[in-house]
Amino acid sequence: MMGDDNGSVFEQEVMVLSSIYGDEFSDLNANRYEILINYDMSLIFWPSGSSVSYTSPPLFRLELRPKRSWRSRAALHAVQERMGAMFRAGEPVIHDWVEYLRSLPSDYIEQEQGVIATANTLVSDDGAVPEIHHGATVVERKSRFVAHVARVANLEQVDRVLRQLKSDAKIAQATHNIMAYRVGGHENRDDDGEGAAGDTLLYLLQRMGITNTVVVVSRWFGGVKLGPDRFRIIAKVAKDLLDALNWQSSSAPLT
Repeated sequence: MMGDDNGSVFEQEVMVLSSIYGDEFSDLNANRYEILINYDMSLIFWPSGSSVSYTSPPLFRLELRPKRSWRSRAALHAVQERMGAMFRAGEPVIHDWVEYLRSLPSDYIEQEQGVIATANTLVSDDGAVPEIHHGATVVERKSRFVAHVARVANLEQVDRVLRQLKSDAKIAQATHNIMAYRVGGHENRDDDGEGAAGDTLLYLLQRMGITNTVVVVSRWFGGVKLGPDRFRIIAKVAKDLLDALNWQSSSAPLT
């Protein structure tokens, strides 16, 4: 049990959670926090009047990504009831909640398949290939990851960027070239064989509020399976490049 010598149990657990979950942990301000559970869901939590000392559980909301829904209302209620039953007065509980949510069967949340898009008029252009920016190579257990991003005005430019990247023999030979874009009211992704990784990139663009952008992460498999860590790495190399280009929380307008 955590003591109260250096702040409330809630405050101490928040510090521990920030250390454990790193980039998956976000401070939303106003004493609200978010932890990414997976590419479908995040947990948003905040203290109730008495939860700073954990005489009652923190308040929480399970936030689903766009185009996601619970399999049924009964499934959601079962999850909420289980989370409530896990609470013990005076004991931190959020880490246990996160690990429980990550253990849920994938069929608890339903996903719409196929292209995510809205009708919109495409913009014509002069046929030029937009400038493509490349990130640093990140090596994780022998696999190599590199992010590429470009500003785009329409779907034609998205296609040109992808063709330009594939014209590079090294990139073309990558095990996976995972892609997502948001432009002109359209958004889409491609896993390129790395199941659900395209969703990870699309979710990143949505969370950062970035449009007029296509992002690709190339992965060269090194022979060691990374499991769920691969999604974290894919998102991180893309976010690091977007941050370096100062595209965070912007629409990345064309200049």
